[in-house]
Amino acid sequence: MLQFKPLVALRGMDTDVHIDREQEIRAIAKHRRIALARTPLAVLGPGHGWHRRANRKLVTAHWLVALGVLCLALSVPLLGQEPTVTVWLMPSEPADEQQIPAGTSVDQQVDDFCRQFPHLTILNATDPYLRAQLIAWSPEFSLAAWPMLKGQRHTLEALERFAQVHHAHVNFRLESWAKAFGDLQSRKALPDVAQIGSTWAASLARAGELRPGSPGNELRWRTTPDLQRASRYYTTDVRLIFYWRRPLNSNPDAPAFDPKSDSWQSFLDSLRQYVEATASKPMALPIGVTQNLLHDYATLIWAGGGDILHSNRWRTYTDLSSASALAVPLKLATAAVVTRGEQPYRLLAFPEMDHEEATRHFMAGEYVAVFEPVAFIRRWHDSFVQREPKPSTPRDLVAREQEFWTYAGAAELPGTFKGGSDLVVLNTTAVPQLAFSLSRFLTEDGAFSGLMGGIGWLPTQRGEFGVSDLKASLCHDSS
Repeated sequence: MLQFKPLVALRGMDTDVHIDREQEIRAIAKHRRIALARTPLAVLGPGHGWHRRANRKLVTAHWLVALGVLCLALSVPLLGQEPTVTVWLMPSEPADEQQIPAGTSVDQQVDDFCRQFPHLTILNATDPYLRAQLIAWSPEFSLAAWPMLKGQRHTLEALERFAQVHHAHVNFRLESWAKAFGDLQSRKALPDVAQIGSTWAASLARAGELRPGSPGNELRWRTTPDLQRASRYYTTDVRLIFYWRRPLNSNPDAPAFDPKSDSWQSFLDSLRQYVEATASKPMALPIGVTQNLLHDYATLIWAGGGDILHSNRWRTYTDLSSASALAVPLKLATAAVVTRGEQPYRLLAFPEMDHEEATRHFMAGEYVAVFEPVAFIRRWHDSFVQREPKPSTPRDLVAREQEFWTYAGAAELPGTFKGGSDLVVLNTTAVPQLAFSLSRFLTEDGAFSGLMGGIGWLPTQRGEFGVSDLKASLCHDSS
């Protein structure tokens, strides 16, 4: 406990006030903490010359010096202490849905998992509120958050490697697209580095939330009207139609579905012919209320020649109901069911579920087509290859992978959704150099960007957007 000498004589300028203040300042710098009641202003009792202007100036000056030294001491890490950088990232790897071993609780499994990364603190496990969310159902993931966190193993291994190389500690938080923007706007426990939607950069930059990057490096930056080098390009999101060329488990020489895709009308014509000929399952266009619903609808508006955002001299507004905005949605609604003779056939289904659930039904063969990001192809491939009976030898694995391309197809329609994500450094960071180093590592490190490409997230800074990595991950040889 620090003891301060009472200051009872400030009537003259020849007192030992300077010595007392110096001792206090040194104590502050040493202990880095001080209660408000111990500051030079607070230790003065009443009637000690507060009415004298010179004495007030002296007291105020020394109080400001003490406060400045306190702030400086608190902002500098202790000697030998590792600097800490906090990063929020979205899921980039699929969930690990392996069952918990018998006799093991979720809490024990979470703790065991976190101990595998000694240079990381996984905030989803250490923060009481976030930890409670690990076992709660997540509509965005269509499962609890814990399997999704557990699936990010390669990402965490990359962050562990970064921490070791930079002699730092990394706080990691798995975010979700549904909550990330609101969490950033709340300004509570903000990260140093965050993954954001590419369309968020302008809004965050205008609000003064972002620290600009330094010029002079070869990586690509996104510039907004209010800030140069506001964010670093990270991933590219392109949506494709994935479809079963033949029904799952059907004969390999069964009639193939190879649709035209130069327009929605040509695709619907191809789908109608195939469904009428084979009584195939319909295509799924899920309408569960998530961010993907807006992405899907924007794609339909663009395909009809419209634009979702409009602006005039007074305001910026969305257009969801003009003739151009409704052209393709109305076409899909009227073509959803066709009748041949007296037999109705459903071409399009609009299930009230999110994309995650719809893709599970699709991979089980219950829909003929879905509209998903490029990364879905890797998940679909792995699901097909590992279905029962699972390949037991390398030769069987190669045969199953080759069989996948007999059944799987993909098509791009005009006006398809094209977006992505960026990495930003927040203005509130206390370690800007380390934060930008982490941002650069995530976009430039060959092993990690190759991993992202192999998953299908199309790293923007990597050559060919990592498509060659995706191809390599989908095709293995038997050697």
